[in-house]
Amino acid sequence: MANVKVLETSLVKIGSWSFKRKYEGVTVISSTSSDGNDGGGEVEPDFYAWVRGTVTKYNEPFELRVTAFTVSPTPELLGTALVDAETGAYEIDVAPYVGEVMVFAAMDYGRAFGPGYNVAEGQVIHPSTPNRFVYAAMNDGALGETEPEWPLFGEFNSGSVTLETKPLYEPLAGGYLKPTVEPK
Repeated sequence: MANVKVLETSLVKIGSWSFKRKYEGVTVISSTSSDGNDGGGEVEPDFYAWVRGTVTKYNEPFELRVTAFTVSPTPELLGTALVDAETGAYEIDVAPYVGEVMVFAAMDYGRAFGPGYNVAEGQVIHPSTPNRFVYAAMNDGALGETEPEWPLFGEFNSGSVTLETKPLYEPLAGGYLKPTVEPK
């Protein structure tokens, strides 16, 4: 739910955007805020605005976090999704926003190495000095007290944790995507 301000009978302001209520499908649930002041009601769109796509690396589906932003001088976060590892597909509902969207996909860069840091299986760690690789924990445990010499391939141990080397791929971006509007 987003805080909105009623500008006049036919307009609603959400953040920096103004929407015509009927044209954009925005329904004002309340025209006063919870503290009783005018213009602070909640809005619930009566439509979905889907941004959909597929992410691949070397023509294979690839699991990444995908984030959608507005296309504006001061971009605003609209939503995120995790790409399906088997199909590469994602979808993000950005309603009530219906303008053009930029989509950014990036690998999990994880947390910087920390001496004795406890990690869970699957958690991603990166070196304190970037080397274009990340390291996924293959088991729960504590990292070693000294930062390891980070290998460029294979598995290795740090403390009680076995880490698997993975290449850190460049982020991907796609832009000027128009959401597909569908009724709820």
